[in-house]
Amino acid sequence: MKNLILPENIKKLILTLEANNHKAYVIGGCVRDSIIGLTPNDWDITTDATPDIIMELFKDYEISTLGIDYGVVTVDNVEITTFRKDGIYTDHRRPDSIEFTDNLYDDVSRRDFTINAIAFNPREGFIDYYGGIDDIKNKIIRTIGDPYKRFNEDALRILRAIRFSIVLKYTIEPQTKEAIFACRDLIKYVTKKKIREELGKMKILYISDLDGTLLNSTIEVSDYATEQLNMLIESGMNFTVATARTAASTLPIMRNVNLKIPIILMNGVCIYDPLNKNYLKINYINEKSLQNMFETIKKYDLHGFVYSINDRELQTFYENDDSVWAKRFINERVQKYNKIFTKVDSFSECNKVVYYAVSDKKEKLTACYDELAKDENIHIEFYLDIYGEDEWYLEIADSNASKYNAVQFIRKAYDKVIGFGDNLNDIPLFKACDYCCAVENANPEVKKFAHEIIESNMNDGVIKWLLINYGHGFDSLIR
Repeated sequence: MKNLILPENIKKLILTLEANNHKAYVIGGCVRDSIIGLTPNDWDITTDATPDIIMELFKDYEISTLGIDYGVVTVDNVEITTFRKDGIYTDHRRPDSIEFTDNLYDDVSRRDFTINAIAFNPREGFIDYYGGIDDIKNKIIRTIGDPYKRFNEDALRILRAIRFSIVLKYTIEPQTKEAIFACRDLIKYVTKKKIREELGKMKILYISDLDGTLLNSTIEVSDYATEQLNMLIESGMNFTVATARTAASTLPIMRNVNLKIPIILMNGVCIYDPLNKNYLKINYINEKSLQNMFETIKKYDLHGFVYSINDRELQTFYENDDSVWAKRFINERVQKYNKIFTKVDSFSECNKVVYYAVSDKKEKLTACYDELAKDENIHIEFYLDIYGEDEWYLEIADSNASKYNAVQFIRKAYDKVIGFGDNLNDIPLFKACDYCCAVENANPEVKKFAHEIIESNMNDGVIKWLLINYGHGFDSLIR
Protein backbone atom coordinates (compact mmCIF):
# COMPACT_ATOMS: atom_id res chain seq x y z
CA MET A 1 0.00 0.00 0.00
CA LYS A 2 1.43 3.39 -1.04
CA ASN A 3 1.71 6.22 1.44
CA LEU A 4 -0.96 8.88 1.33
CA ILE A 5 -0.13 12.28 -0.05
CA LEU A 6 -1.38 14.70 2.57
CA PRO A 7 -2.33 18.33 1.86
CA GLU A 8 0.25 20.80 3.15
CA ASN A 9 -2.05 22.25 5.80
CA ILE A 10 -2.71 18.76 7.20
CA LYS A 11 1.02 17.97 7.28
CA LYS A 12 1.65 21.20 9.16
CA LEU A 13 -1.00 20.41 11.80
CA ILE A 14 0.38 16.91 12.36
CA LEU A 15 3.98 18.15 12.55
CA THR A 16 3.00 20.77 15.09
CA LEU A 17 1.37 18.16 17.31
CA GLU A 18 4.33 15.80 16.97
CA ALA A 19 6.83 18.59 17.67
CA ASN A 20 5.07 19.00 21.01
CA ASN A 21 5.36 15.30 21.87
CA HIS A 22 1.88 14.24 20.78
CA LYS A 23 0.74 11.48 18.47
CA ALA A 24 -1.35 12.52 15.47
CA TYR A 25 -2.97 10.66 12.58
CA VAL A 26 -5.39 11.33 9.78
CA ILE A 27 -8.35 8.98 10.10
CA GLY A 28 -11.82 8.15 8.81
CA GLY A 29 -13.32 9.01 5.47
CA CYS A 30 -10.27 10.87 4.18
CA VAL A 31 -8.11 7.76 4.55
CA ARG A 32 -10.82 5.50 3.13
CA ASP A 33 -11.38 7.70 0.08
CA SER A 34 -7.64 8.10 -0.54
CA ILE A 35 -7.15 4.33 -0.57
CA ILE A 36 -10.11 3.90 -2.93
CA GLY A 37 -8.74 6.60 -5.23
CA LEU A 38 -11.31 9.27 -4.50
CA THR A 39 -10.58 12.86 -3.54
CA PRO A 40 -11.49 13.41 0.13
CA ASN A 41 -14.02 16.14 0.83
CA ASP A 42 -12.24 16.96 4.07
CA TRP A 43 -9.49 15.70 6.35
CA ASP A 44 -9.86 14.69 10.01
CA ILE A 45 -7.06 14.30 12.54
CA THR A 46 -7.05 12.28 15.74
CA THR A 47 -4.51 12.86 18.49
CA ASP A 48 -3.65 12.15 22.12
CA ALA A 49 -3.52 15.90 22.77
CA THR A 50 -6.48 17.07 24.86
CA PRO A 51 -8.71 19.93 23.65
CA ASP A 52 -7.06 22.52 25.91
CA ILE A 53 -3.63 21.60 24.54
CA ILE A 54 -4.93 21.70 20.95
CA MET A 55 -6.37 25.18 21.49
CA GLU A 56 -3.12 26.38 23.03
CA LEU A 57 -0.95 24.98 20.23
CA PHE A 58 -3.13 26.52 17.54
CA LYS A 59 -4.20 29.69 19.29
CA ASP A 60 -3.11 31.75 16.28
CA TYR A 61 -5.45 29.81 13.99
CA GLU A 62 -9.20 30.12 13.46
CA ILE A 63 -10.70 27.84 16.08
CA SER A 64 -14.21 26.48 16.69
CA THR A 65 -15.16 24.58 19.84
CA LEU A 66 -18.68 23.53 18.84
CA GLY A 67 -17.77 19.86 19.27
CA ILE A 68 -15.61 20.23 22.34
CA ASP A 69 -17.99 18.17 24.51
CA TYR A 70 -16.91 15.21 22.40
CA GLY A 71 -13.23 16.16 22.28
CA VAL A 72 -13.44 17.90 18.89
CA VAL A 73 -11.66 21.19 18.18
CA THR A 74 -11.89 22.61 14.67
CA VAL A 75 -8.70 24.33 13.52
CA ASP A 76 -8.96 26.21 10.21
CA ASN A 77 -11.91 23.98 9.21
CA VAL A 78 -10.02 20.78 10.11
CA GLU A 79 -11.51 18.69 12.90
CA ILE A 80 -8.91 17.53 15.43
CA THR A 81 -10.33 14.99 17.87
CA THR A 82 -8.74 13.73 21.05
CA PHE A 83 -8.41 9.94 21.41
CA ARG A 84 -11.42 8.86 23.43
CA LYS A 85 -13.56 6.04 24.74
CA ASP A 86 -17.33 6.43 24.59
CA GLY A 87 -19.67 5.73 27.48
CA ILE A 88 -23.17 4.28 27.10
CA TYR A 89 -25.62 5.62 24.52
CA THR A 90 -29.09 6.03 26.03
CA ASP A 91 -30.52 8.20 23.25
CA HIS A 92 -29.30 5.90 20.42
CA ARG A 93 -27.37 8.78 18.89
CA ARG A 94 -24.57 10.14 21.09
CA PRO A 95 -22.60 8.85 24.08
CA ASP A 96 -23.78 10.01 27.50
CA SER A 97 -20.15 10.52 28.45
CA ILE A 98 -16.65 10.25 27.00
CA GLU A 99 -13.25 9.48 28.46
CA PHE A 100 -10.02 10.75 26.94
CA THR A 101 -7.27 8.20 26.40
CA ASP A 102 -3.72 8.18 25.10
CA ASN A 103 -4.31 4.98 23.14
CA LEU A 104 -5.12 5.07 19.41
CA TYR A 105 -6.59 1.54 19.59
CA ASP A 106 -9.21 2.70 22.10
CA ASP A 107 -10.21 5.55 19.79
CA VAL A 108 -10.41 3.37 16.69
CA SER A 109 -12.46 0.73 18.51
CA ARG A 110 -15.37 3.12 19.14
CA ARG A 111 -15.83 3.93 15.43
CA ASP A 112 -18.54 2.60 13.11
CA PHE A 113 -17.10 0.60 10.20
CA THR A 114 -13.79 -1.03 9.45
CA ILE A 115 -13.30 1.02 6.30
CA ASN A 116 -13.57 4.21 8.38
CA ALA A 117 -11.20 3.05 11.11
CA ILE A 118 -7.88 3.18 9.26
CA ALA A 119 -5.36 5.67 10.62
CA PHE A 120 -2.34 7.06 8.80
CA ASN A 121 0.78 8.94 9.85
CA PRO A 122 3.56 9.89 7.43
CA ARG A 123 6.21 8.27 9.64
CA GLU A 124 4.27 5.19 10.79
CA GLY A 125 2.25 4.52 7.65
CA PHE A 126 -1.16 2.83 7.88
CA ILE A 127 -2.48 1.52 11.17
CA ASP A 128 -5.37 -0.86 10.54
CA TYR A 129 -6.49 -2.77 13.62
CA TYR A 130 -9.72 -4.11 12.14
CA GLY A 131 -8.89 -5.11 8.57
CA GLY A 132 -10.38 -2.06 6.89
CA ILE A 133 -7.89 -2.12 4.01
CA ASP A 134 -8.86 -5.72 3.17
CA ASP A 135 -12.54 -4.78 3.36
CA ILE A 136 -11.91 -1.94 0.91
CA LYS A 137 -10.12 -4.35 -1.44
CA ASN A 138 -13.02 -6.80 -1.15
CA LYS A 139 -15.66 -4.05 -1.25
CA ILE A 140 -17.31 -4.97 2.03
CA ILE A 141 -19.17 -2.89 4.62
CA ARG A 142 -18.59 -4.32 8.10
CA THR A 143 -19.05 -2.83 11.55
CA ILE A 144 -16.29 -2.81 14.12
CA GLY A 145 -17.28 -5.50 16.57
CA ASP A 146 -20.91 -6.43 17.24
CA PRO A 147 -23.16 -4.73 14.66
CA TYR A 148 -26.19 -4.89 17.00
CA LYS A 149 -24.24 -2.95 19.61
CA ARG A 150 -22.98 -0.44 17.05
CA PHE A 151 -26.46 0.29 15.66
CA ASN A 152 -28.02 0.48 19.11
CA GLU A 153 -25.39 3.03 20.08
CA ASP A 154 -26.06 5.28 17.10
CA ALA A 155 -29.02 4.57 14.81
CA LEU A 156 -27.63 6.91 12.14
CA ARG A 157 -25.02 4.23 11.47
CA ILE A 158 -27.79 2.14 9.89
CA LEU A 159 -28.32 4.76 7.18
CA ARG A 160 -24.57 5.32 6.86
CA ALA A 161 -24.03 1.61 6.19
CA ILE A 162 -26.68 1.70 3.48
CA ARG A 163 -25.26 4.90 2.00
CA PHE A 164 -21.72 3.54 1.82
CA SER A 165 -23.05 0.37 0.21
CA ILE A 166 -24.97 2.31 -2.44
CA VAL A 167 -22.44 5.04 -3.19
CA LEU A 168 -19.34 2.84 -3.12
CA LYS A 169 -21.19 -0.18 -4.57
CA TYR A 170 -19.94 -2.34 -1.70
CA THR A 171 -21.64 -5.41 -0.22
CA ILE A 172 -22.90 -5.27 3.36
CA GLU A 173 -21.56 -8.39 5.07
CA PRO A 174 -24.29 -10.80 6.31
CA GLN A 175 -24.15 -10.16 10.07
CA THR A 176 -24.15 -6.39 9.55
CA LYS A 177 -27.07 -6.65 7.11
CA GLU A 178 -29.00 -8.84 9.53
CA ALA A 179 -28.48 -6.27 12.28
CA ILE A 180 -29.67 -3.45 10.02
CA PHE A 181 -33.04 -5.16 9.55
CA ALA A 182 -33.29 -6.12 13.21
CA CYS A 183 -32.50 -2.58 14.39
CA ARG A 184 -34.48 -0.72 11.73
CA ASP A 185 -37.00 0.74 14.19
CA LEU A 186 -34.19 2.67 15.87
CA ILE A 187 -34.26 5.13 12.96
CA LYS A 188 -37.04 6.93 14.83
CA TYR A 189 -34.30 8.35 17.07
CA VAL A 190 -32.65 10.08 14.08
CA THR A 191 -33.87 13.57 13.20
CA LYS A 192 -35.55 14.16 9.85
CA LYS A 193 -32.79 16.62 8.99
CA LYS A 194 -30.12 13.95 9.45
CA ILE A 195 -32.15 11.44 7.45
CA ARG A 196 -32.49 13.94 4.58
CA GLU A 197 -28.75 14.60 4.69
CA GLU A 198 -27.97 10.91 4.35
CA LEU A 199 -30.52 10.41 1.58
CA GLY A 200 -29.11 13.43 -0.26
CA LYS A 201 -25.73 11.73 -0.33
CA MET A 202 -27.16 8.48 -1.70
CA LYS A 203 -28.54 9.85 -4.99
CA ILE A 204 -31.48 7.47 -5.36
CA LEU A 205 -33.85 7.93 -8.30
CA TYR A 206 -37.50 6.83 -8.13
CA ILE A 207 -39.25 6.22 -11.48
CA SER A 208 -42.96 5.49 -11.84
CA ASP A 209 -45.08 4.46 -14.79
CA LEU A 210 -48.23 6.55 -15.20
CA ASP A 211 -51.37 4.71 -16.44
CA GLY A 212 -52.36 1.94 -14.06
CA THR A 213 -49.54 2.79 -11.65
CA LEU A 214 -49.40 6.42 -10.53
CA LEU A 215 -52.67 7.53 -12.19
CA ASN A 216 -56.12 6.58 -10.94
CA SER A 217 -59.04 5.34 -13.06
CA THR A 218 -59.89 8.89 -14.16
CA ILE A 219 -56.36 9.15 -15.62
CA GLU A 220 -55.27 11.71 -13.04
CA VAL A 221 -52.82 12.07 -10.19
CA SER A 222 -55.09 12.38 -7.15
CA ASP A 223 -55.00 15.58 -5.09
CA TYR A 224 -53.60 13.57 -2.19
CA ALA A 225 -50.86 12.05 -4.37
CA THR A 226 -49.98 15.44 -5.86
CA GLU A 227 -49.65 17.08 -2.45
CA GLN A 228 -47.55 14.27 -0.98
CA LEU A 229 -45.39 13.90 -4.07
CA ASN A 230 -44.55 17.61 -4.13
CA MET A 231 -43.70 17.46 -0.43
CA LEU A 232 -41.32 14.55 -1.02
CA ILE A 233 -39.70 16.24 -4.04
CA GLU A 234 -39.28 19.45 -2.05
CA SER A 235 -37.61 17.47 0.74
CA GLY A 236 -35.02 16.22 -1.73
CA MET A 237 -36.45 13.07 -3.27
CA ASN A 238 -35.44 12.44 -6.90
CA PHE A 239 -38.60 11.45 -8.77
CA THR A 240 -39.64 11.14 -12.39
CA VAL A 241 -41.97 9.15 -14.65
CA ALA A 242 -41.64 6.69 -17.53
CA THR A 243 -44.70 6.35 -19.74
CA ALA A 244 -45.99 5.25 -23.12
CA ARG A 245 -47.61 8.67 -23.45
CA THR A 246 -46.26 11.64 -25.39
CA ALA A 247 -45.41 15.04 -23.95
CA ALA A 248 -48.76 16.30 -25.27
CA SER A 249 -50.70 14.34 -22.64
CA THR A 250 -48.02 13.67 -20.01
CA LEU A 251 -47.32 17.32 -19.27
CA PRO A 252 -50.99 18.28 -18.69
CA ILE A 253 -51.52 15.20 -16.53
CA MET A 254 -48.45 16.02 -14.41
CA ARG A 255 -48.92 19.81 -14.50
CA ASN A 256 -49.37 20.13 -10.74
CA VAL A 257 -46.38 17.95 -9.83
CA ASN A 258 -43.06 19.78 -9.61
CA LEU A 259 -41.04 17.43 -11.80
CA LYS A 260 -37.43 18.50 -12.13
CA ILE A 261 -35.79 15.39 -13.54
CA PRO A 262 -36.03 14.33 -17.22
CA ILE A 263 -39.05 12.17 -18.01
CA ILE A 264 -39.17 9.08 -20.23
CA LEU A 265 -41.81 9.31 -22.97
CA MET A 266 -43.29 6.92 -25.50
CA ASN A 267 -41.77 3.84 -23.84
CA GLY A 268 -38.28 5.26 -24.15
CA VAL A 269 -38.48 6.80 -27.62
CA CYS A 270 -37.48 10.14 -26.17
CA ILE A 271 -36.35 11.78 -22.96
CA TYR A 272 -37.80 15.17 -22.15
CA ASP A 273 -36.50 17.89 -19.83
CA PRO A 274 -39.55 19.44 -18.08
CA LEU A 275 -37.54 22.39 -16.73
CA ASN A 276 -36.06 23.56 -20.04
CA LYS A 277 -38.95 22.16 -22.09
CA ASN A 278 -36.88 20.36 -24.68
CA TYR A 279 -35.99 16.83 -25.78
CA LEU A 280 -32.67 15.54 -24.50
CA LYS A 281 -32.67 12.36 -26.56
CA ILE A 282 -34.72 11.12 -29.52
CA ASN A 283 -34.61 7.71 -31.24
CA TYR A 284 -35.76 7.76 -34.87
CA ILE A 285 -36.86 4.68 -36.83
CA ASN A 286 -34.51 4.03 -39.76
CA GLU A 287 -35.96 4.37 -43.28
CA LYS A 288 -35.72 0.71 -44.26
CA SER A 289 -37.56 -0.45 -41.13
CA LEU A 290 -40.04 2.38 -41.54
CA GLN A 291 -41.06 1.35 -45.05
CA ASN A 292 -41.33 -2.27 -43.99
CA MET A 293 -43.51 -1.22 -41.05
CA PHE A 294 -45.83 0.86 -43.27
CA GLU A 295 -46.26 -2.04 -45.71
CA THR A 296 -46.96 -4.51 -42.90
CA ILE A 297 -49.56 -2.43 -41.06
CA LYS A 298 -51.29 -1.77 -44.38
CA LYS A 299 -51.24 -5.50 -45.14
CA TYR A 300 -53.10 -6.23 -41.89
CA ASP A 301 -55.46 -3.24 -42.27
CA LEU A 302 -54.44 -1.56 -39.02
CA HIS A 303 -55.59 1.96 -38.24
CA GLY A 304 -53.11 3.55 -35.87
CA PHE A 305 -51.05 6.67 -35.43
CA VAL A 306 -47.60 7.73 -36.58
CA TYR A 307 -45.54 10.10 -34.44
CA SER A 308 -42.71 12.23 -35.74
CA ILE A 309 -40.49 14.85 -34.17
CA ASN A 310 -39.39 17.66 -36.47
CA ASP A 311 -37.43 20.62 -35.12
CA ARG A 312 -38.14 19.40 -31.59
CA GLU A 313 -41.89 19.51 -32.26
CA LEU A 314 -44.02 16.38 -31.91
CA GLN A 315 -46.58 15.72 -34.64
CA THR A 316 -49.22 12.96 -34.79
CA PHE A 317 -50.60 11.61 -38.06
CA TYR A 318 -53.39 9.20 -39.05
CA GLU A 319 -54.69 7.89 -42.37
CA ASN A 320 -58.24 7.27 -41.18
CA ASP A 321 -60.20 6.94 -37.95
CA ASP A 322 -62.44 4.07 -39.02
CA SER A 323 -61.84 2.00 -35.90
CA VAL A 324 -63.73 2.61 -32.66
CA TRP A 325 -60.40 2.83 -30.83
CA ALA A 326 -58.97 5.45 -33.20
CA LYS A 327 -62.06 7.65 -32.82
CA ARG A 328 -61.97 7.32 -29.03
CA PHE A 329 -58.23 7.97 -28.93
CA ILE A 330 -58.52 11.17 -30.97
CA ASN A 331 -61.59 12.51 -29.16
CA GLU A 332 -60.16 11.93 -25.69
CA ARG A 333 -56.86 13.64 -26.42
CA VAL A 334 -58.38 16.55 -28.29
CA GLN A 335 -60.91 17.21 -25.52
CA LYS A 336 -58.62 16.68 -22.54
CA TYR A 337 -55.26 17.88 -23.85
CA ASN A 338 -56.01 19.95 -26.98
CA LYS A 339 -53.78 17.61 -28.91
CA ILE A 340 -53.52 18.15 -32.67
CA PHE A 341 -53.92 15.23 -35.10
CA THR A 342 -53.09 15.57 -38.80
CA LYS A 343 -54.79 13.41 -41.44
CA VAL A 344 -52.61 12.21 -44.31
CA ASP A 345 -53.39 10.17 -47.41
CA SER A 346 -50.48 7.88 -46.71
CA PHE A 347 -48.01 7.43 -43.86
CA SER A 348 -45.26 7.44 -46.49
CA GLU A 349 -45.63 11.24 -46.45
CA CYS A 350 -44.27 11.31 -42.87
CA ASN A 351 -40.60 11.75 -42.09
CA LYS A 352 -38.47 11.68 -38.94
CA VAL A 353 -40.81 9.07 -37.53
CA VAL A 354 -40.17 7.94 -33.97
CA TYR A 355 -43.20 5.84 -33.08
CA TYR A 356 -46.25 3.97 -34.28
CA ALA A 357 -49.14 2.93 -32.03
CA VAL A 358 -52.33 1.03 -32.68
CA SER A 359 -54.93 -0.73 -30.55
CA ASP A 360 -57.17 -3.61 -31.62
CA LYS A 361 -58.13 -7.16 -30.77
CA LYS A 362 -55.17 -9.35 -29.84
CA GLU A 363 -55.90 -11.83 -32.63
CA LYS A 364 -55.75 -9.12 -35.28
CA LEU A 365 -52.53 -7.61 -33.96
CA THR A 366 -50.65 -10.86 -33.33
CA ALA A 367 -49.97 -11.67 -36.99
CA CYS A 368 -48.61 -8.17 -37.57
CA TYR A 369 -46.49 -8.43 -34.43
CA ASP A 370 -45.05 -11.79 -35.48
CA GLU A 371 -44.04 -10.43 -38.88
CA LEU A 372 -42.54 -7.17 -37.63
CA ALA A 373 -40.68 -8.92 -34.79
CA LYS A 374 -38.30 -10.35 -37.39
CA ASP A 375 -36.82 -6.86 -37.90
CA GLU A 376 -33.94 -6.51 -35.42
CA ASN A 377 -33.82 -2.75 -35.95
CA ILE A 378 -37.15 -2.06 -34.29
CA HIS A 379 -38.43 -2.49 -30.73
CA ILE A 380 -42.04 -3.63 -30.20
CA GLU A 381 -44.26 -3.41 -27.15
CA PHE A 382 -47.37 -5.61 -27.22
CA TYR A 383 -49.66 -5.50 -24.19
CA LEU A 384 -53.26 -5.32 -22.96
CA ASP A 385 -54.84 -1.86 -22.82
CA ILE A 386 -55.86 -1.37 -19.17
CA TYR A 387 -58.68 0.99 -20.20
CA GLY A 388 -60.22 -1.14 -22.97
CA GLU A 389 -62.19 -4.37 -23.01
CA ASP A 390 -60.01 -7.02 -24.62
CA GLU A 391 -58.04 -4.38 -26.55
CA TRP A 392 -54.29 -4.64 -26.96
CA TYR A 393 -51.64 -2.08 -27.79
CA LEU A 394 -49.01 -2.61 -30.45
CA GLU A 395 -46.30 0.05 -30.30
CA ILE A 396 -43.29 0.20 -32.60
CA ALA A 397 -40.08 2.21 -32.26
CA ASP A 398 -36.38 2.08 -33.01
CA SER A 399 -34.50 -0.86 -31.48
CA ASN A 400 -32.69 1.49 -29.10
CA ALA A 401 -35.96 2.94 -27.84
CA SER A 402 -37.06 1.23 -24.64
CA LYS A 403 -37.68 2.13 -21.05
CA TYR A 404 -34.62 0.04 -20.23
CA ASN A 405 -32.26 2.11 -22.39
CA ALA A 406 -33.88 5.37 -21.31
CA VAL A 407 -33.35 4.51 -17.64
CA GLN A 408 -29.71 3.66 -18.37
CA PHE A 409 -29.33 7.11 -19.94
CA ILE A 410 -30.85 8.93 -16.95
CA ARG A 411 -29.33 6.86 -14.17
CA LYS A 412 -25.75 7.96 -14.86
CA ALA A 413 -26.19 10.70 -12.27
CA TYR A 414 -27.60 8.33 -9.62
CA ASP A 415 -26.34 5.51 -7.43
CA LYS A 416 -29.54 3.48 -7.32
CA VAL A 417 -32.87 3.37 -9.18
CA ILE A 418 -36.22 2.14 -7.82
CA GLY A 419 -39.09 1.60 -10.26
CA PHE A 420 -42.88 1.23 -10.13
CA GLY A 421 -45.08 -0.32 -12.81
CA ASP A 422 -48.13 -2.37 -13.76
CA ASN A 423 -48.09 -3.49 -17.39
CA LEU A 424 -45.93 -5.53 -19.76
CA ASN A 425 -44.24 -2.43 -21.15
CA ASP A 426 -42.88 -1.82 -17.65
CA ILE A 427 -40.81 -5.01 -17.64
CA PRO A 428 -37.93 -3.24 -19.47
CA LEU A 429 -38.19 -0.52 -16.81
CA PHE A 430 -37.92 -3.13 -14.06
CA LYS A 431 -34.92 -4.76 -15.71
CA ALA A 432 -33.09 -1.43 -15.58
CA CYS A 433 -33.88 -0.80 -11.89
CA ASP A 434 -32.14 -2.04 -8.77
CA TYR A 435 -35.46 -2.56 -6.97
CA CYS A 436 -38.95 -2.89 -8.44
CA CYS A 437 -42.46 -2.48 -7.05
CA ALA A 438 -45.55 -3.71 -8.91
CA VAL A 439 -48.92 -2.28 -7.91
CA GLU A 440 -51.55 -4.79 -6.76
CA ASN A 441 -53.50 -4.34 -10.01
CA ALA A 442 -50.43 -5.17 -12.14
CA ASN A 443 -50.30 -7.81 -14.84
CA PRO A 444 -49.29 -11.19 -13.30
CA GLU A 445 -46.22 -11.34 -15.55
CA VAL A 446 -45.06 -7.96 -14.27
CA LYS A 447 -45.46 -9.10 -10.67
CA LYS A 448 -42.99 -11.91 -11.37
CA PHE A 449 -40.28 -9.30 -12.00
CA ALA A 450 -41.10 -7.26 -8.89
CA HIS A 451 -39.28 -7.41 -5.58
CA GLU A 452 -42.40 -6.20 -3.83
CA ILE A 453 -46.16 -5.93 -4.47
CA ILE A 454 -47.63 -2.66 -3.19
CA GLU A 455 -51.14 -1.24 -2.94
CA SER A 456 -53.10 -0.59 -6.15
CA ASN A 457 -53.09 2.58 -8.21
CA MET A 458 -56.60 3.37 -6.96
CA ASN A 459 -55.25 3.38 -3.39
CA ASP A 460 -52.29 5.61 -4.32
CA GLY A 461 -49.96 2.67 -3.75
CA VAL A 462 -46.87 4.38 -5.15
CA ILE A 463 -47.30 7.45 -2.94
CA LYS A 464 -47.99 5.40 0.19
CA TRP A 465 -44.90 3.30 -0.47
CA LEU A 466 -42.76 6.39 -0.94
CA LEU A 467 -44.07 7.99 2.26
CA ILE A 468 -43.22 4.87 4.26
CA ASN A 469 -39.99 3.88 2.55
CA TYR A 470 -38.30 7.10 1.50
CA GLY A 471 -35.46 7.13 4.00
CA HIS A 472 -36.55 3.93 5.70
CA GLY A 473 -36.84 1.47 2.81
CA PHE A 474 -34.24 -1.05 3.93
CA ASP A 475 -35.35 -3.82 1.56
CA SER A 476 -35.18 -1.52 -1.44
CA LEU A 477 -31.97 0.28 -0.41
CA ILE A 478 -29.86 -2.73 0.51
CA ARG A 479 -30.63 -4.90 -2.53
